[in-house]
Amino acid sequence: MPLKLKPPYLIFLGDMSSRVYAKTALGLVQWAPELCLAQHRFPECEVDIGLNDLSIRVKLGSVKLMKVFTTPYHAQSYVSIIM
Repeated sequence: MPLKLKPPYLIFLGDMSSRVYAKTALGLVQWAPELCLAQHRFPECEVDIGLNDLSIRVKLGSVKLMKVFTTPYHAQSYVSIIM
């Protein structure tokens, strides 16, 4: 059964250093901007996908955190932060 996440989404960018690594996030913003609420970036993040910044600590209610990773390094690094 496919995973179905209900919008709106908080796009997690972490500390991405290149727009190349954020291609899925950029695609979501380009093709479905109405589904994207905001972005969460670490202070050292060099990528801005054009959404408002929002802290994960903010009470999000039904907002889903969209984890956008393109490399195993990023996925492994952030699992403990998000969970």
